[in-house]
Amino acid sequence: MPLSSNSSKGLTRQGVLEDISFDVRAGEIVGLCGLAGSGRTEVLRAIAAADPIDGGQIELFGKTVSIRSPRHAKSLGVGLLSEDRKVDGLFLDQSVSFNVTIGKLSTVGGPRAIKKRKENELVGGYVRRLSIKTPSMNADVRHLSGGNQQKCAIARQLNAGTKIFLIDEPTRGVDVGARHDIYEVLIDVLQSEDRAILMVSSELPEILGMCDRILVMREGKLMAELSRDGATEEIIMKHATRH
Repeated sequence: MPLSSNSSKGLTRQGVLEDISFDVRAGEIVGLCGLAGSGRTEVLRAIAAADPIDGGQIELFGKTVSIRSPRHAKSLGVGLLSEDRKVDGLFLDQSVSFNVTIGKLSTVGGPRAIKKRKENELVGGYVRRLSIKTPSMNADVRHLSGGNQQKCAIARQLNAGTKIFLIDEPTRGVDVGARHDIYEVLIDVLQSEDRAILMVSSELPEILGMCDRILVMREGKLMAELSRDGATEEIIMKHATRH
């Protein structure tokens, strides 16, 4: 199963995933696509230990690891951004500042003593860097647009020190005008040389436009690995279906 400089082999979950092997190199975006039920989301969840696996190895930064839980994954630099960010990715009734820093409170002092000036400087930096449109850093995240909520979720991962971003449907629920902003944010994520993105999307133009390589799933199996130059919607669909 795989992440690569980070890589992995033989990711298996009975009845769900069968012998999935691929890699994700630092500095690139790898797309994972297929029809609904193909196993694409399940690959992300297996890597992050959100779901159990029956077999397979994961290698991160040249070392084989056994990821025991999502918390352990986070400590290893692996972050999962769920498709449903409002349920799994954000605290909607909390502020932008809370959502950005909660993944690693040590960056602003610690759980018992938040240093407000440090918090304002850190969160303000992410607001500017990712162009998060919010009336203030104290505004509840539920009042932000879908695109700006997604940016907050990404900012939290950046603040937590995430190196391997597992992103499910990055522009789901985001209006057309905000999609370009999200794409710019994902490119910004890769400014650090040791970061990589494994991205699931049902939008083939998004996959073709953003990804360096494309992995096509069908019925829990990896059917093809395509280069950006060698991929088209027709070729992807050929591998994603029986026809």
